Amino acid sequence: MSNGMIKSALTKILGLKNIGKLEYFINNDLKEVWGGPFNGQKMRQSIFLEILGNQKINYIVETGTFRGSTTAFFAQWNIPVFSVELNKRYFGYSKVRLKKFDHVKIFNDNSINFLNKLSANNSLKNIFFYLDAHGTGNNHPLKDEVDLIFSNFTNSIVMIDDFEVPTTNYGFDTRLGEKLNINLLKTLINKYNLNIYFPSHDPLEETGSKRGMVLLCKEKEIDQILLDNKLISKYN
Repeated sequence: MSNGMIKSALTKILGLKNIGKLEYFINNDLKEVWGGPFNGQKMRQSIFLEILGNQKINYIVETGTFRGSTTAFFAQWNIPVFSVELNKRYFGYSKVRLKKFDHVKIFNDNSINFLNKLSANNSLKNIFFYLDAHGTGNNHPLKDEVDLIFSNFTNSIVMIDDFEVPTTNYGFDTRLGEKLNINLLKTLINKYNLNIYFPSHDPLEETGSKRGMVLLCKEKEIDQILLDNKLISKYN
């Protein structure tokens, strides 16, 4: 029997979630394949910590748990964390990895269903959203995610990973022929009158995978707080 046939048989017997759980214990190399929290990007981590130190954050919501590296970073601050992962294998892996954190809840679903369910809870306010579930195949959820967030949650800050930073060499994603950039979100930016921030430092100053990101908010008080963050610059 070939290795491929053996893997296929094990997957049928154990299921993808259990395969993911096993991987956590038997393959430590998978733990930080992107270099650590926020793709191993120290400046990105500092941006988040600066926000956390100056803005009231009651909840952290993440789309795209993957193997839980950034989720585990969020968990350090004893703030309730809700994270969603569609891939059953990654979900199983993260479920084991994050089991020790009682304040972290992982869901196996797509990000739109997940955010719709969260929006039914009117008590959720002052949320930091980290959007990193950019879809596979014909699934391209980012615009719907942003629309759901700013139509339902007050006093929120949204950070989007893998986003094009204008006039820089930061890496970014393309889905279904569309770049993850300002043009993709232009209608929503105008609809909600969103404030936009990008990293103020060059990719050469960053560590890890050097992926781009954007910060979005609509409340004036949050905008004023972000203006004082020297690690980001407002985009006009």
